[in-house]
Amino acid sequence: MKKFIQSRKFDFLLIILLGIALVCAGYFAYQVRVLPMKYRIAVIAITAIVFLILLALTFKRFQIKGTWIRRVIVILITIIYGFVSLYAYKGNHTIRSITDPSKDKYITISVLAKADSDINELKDLEDATVGFQNSTDEDNAKYAKKEINASVANVTYTDQSNYTDLGNSLLNDEIDALIITKSSISTVEDHIEGFTSNTKEIATFQRKVQQTASKNSGKDLTKEPFTILLSGIDTSDTGEASQRSDVNMILIVNPITNHMEMVSFPRDSYIPNLALGGINDKLTHLGNHGVENIMDSIAAISGFEIDFYVQVNFTSVVEIVDAMGGVEVDVAMDFTEQNSQRSFEDGDLIVLKKGLQTLNGEQALAYARNRHDQPEGDVGRTRAQQDIIKAMISKLTTAQGVTAVPSLMETATKYIETDMSYEQLSDFVNYEIEHLEPWTFGSTSLDSGKNDNIPIPYAGGSMPLSVYILSLTDMEMLYYRYQMIINPTNFKDFSFDLEDLYGQLPPYQRPATGMFVGDDFSSEKGGGDYDTDYDEPAYVPPVEEPTVPETPVDNDTDNGSSGGDTGTGSGSTGGSDTPGSNPGDGTNPPSGGETPSEPGTSDPSTDPSAPSTGQ
Repeated sequence: MKKFIQSRKFDFLLIILLGIALVCAGYFAYQVRVLPMKYRIAVIAITAIVFLILLALTFKRFQIKGTWIRRVIVILITIIYGFVSLYAYKGNHTIRSITDPSKDKYITISVLAKADSDINELKDLEDATVGFQNSTDEDNAKYAKKEINASVANVTYTDQSNYTDLGNSLLNDEIDALIITKSSISTVEDHIEGFTSNTKEIATFQRKVQQTASKNSGKDLTKEPFTILLSGIDTSDTGEASQRSDVNMILIVNPITNHMEMVSFPRDSYIPNLALGGINDKLTHLGNHGVENIMDSIAAISGFEIDFYVQVNFTSVVEIVDAMGGVEVDVAMDFTEQNSQRSFEDGDLIVLKKGLQTLNGEQALAYARNRHDQPEGDVGRTRAQQDIIKAMISKLTTAQGVTAVPSLMETATKYIETDMSYEQLSDFVNYEIEHLEPWTFGSTSLDSGKNDNIPIPYAGGSMPLSVYILSLTDMEMLYYRYQMIINPTNFKDFSFDLEDLYGQLPPYQRPATGMFVGDDFSSEKGGGDYDTDYDEPAYVPPVEEPTVPETPVDNDTDNGSSGGDTGTGSGSTGGSDTPGSNPGDGTNPPSGGETPSEPGTSDPSTDPSAPSTGQ
């Protein structure tokens, strides 16, 4: 071995290993679509030059000291390019993984029996009566019955219209077992206290569902504004197509003006569920019918289309934040919350005090989950979630955040998926790398509504559930905010009317069925007609205007805004953490607390027949 190391053969072995590392680095660098082409070509050119220089030096004879210096250089460069190859491959693999449209999606169907019954497995269902739901989950019930019949004979089936009635039938010994989608069990628990502890699972089936391609797969994310539903699920299984969404945030992104707006819908928002024909339901329940149902239902009440979704396992916050070394957050209140494993043991509880502090992963997740200690309940929780996301974005721009990127890539493949195409996502990142410009961020809060307790008609039972009634004013402001972000006003075209500030924008169309503060919910049993096909005007990119020096503003002068804030922040209804955005870029709506009357809406103060917004 000693003779081999001292021989020229060892030098040629090193140069061969270097060549392999350089070829891999060049190949994977070229494959990484997120890097602009000029950078990929530069990497390949530098790689070729380095190899040729070191290859030439291999044939040159040096003294022992010079030979070992050359060998050390070759070994170090081989290691460096080895890591370049690894991370280039990981980056490309991560984007392909989270955008992979061929991933299996399925719905898990459970068969439940009473906890104290003698039925413990499928074979025990012979001569038994099994209940199933005959309305919204008919396809899942058919699949489960087929699987049961393949294993057991002489099973009698009985149907009912909702899972709550079926749950009561099971507990009252009217049926022996119950077919139910796993995501619906928690909904039944909302109506029947102790349902989970009084039942047991004797079998599960997984029904594969077809993945649907995004209808916006051809949209150019480098030139057109777009919207994303950020759906946070609180389970570890992103393959499950039917599950509650505990975080529902809309991101409105304009890549031309470099602005992103975050809009958080409270988890318990009372909105029409399009999968059930428009019957009002808690927003968190909409995910039981797929993430696309959440997108369509929110779009129906917002007045604008939701282009894409990004679904995230929210428990991944623990891994992400820990990989970053923690995030700095101003905690709004003292609170105690269970940990990521939902444990209430004394050693597992997360206890935090109010104030600015660095949170680890468990603490960040606990703050994002906590609702009961929030002074504003569900609305306060949505603000906490926004604060966590902003802190994570901010941390990514630091040196410590950059070093965490390899770990974050591993986490992303496990916990994140989207219906954006590989080409769309990689081209967007490519464009942003090539055009490094600062972004502004804003947040719009839907916080003018109120909490209430209302029965959910389709679920059966009469026990009222805690819901959040949205405000018509908030939804109007969200709609106008969206219009201003996607179509910013040019200076030369700018004009406004103090009597009709939003007159140049398309009016907000109020949904057909009551869902706002002040509406009458006493007879809310059926749905309305909701249109999810929006005939929006084609996007016209803003014309670049020459830079004009800002004119000093006299704070005592009435500028037509009742709020008095004339030039800082993002102009969102919930405030912005990025001051200094250009007041002329069209992204700042008036900051007043009232929304002017528009066609399609009514002013309760002047129209006694209009429903009150309750503000």
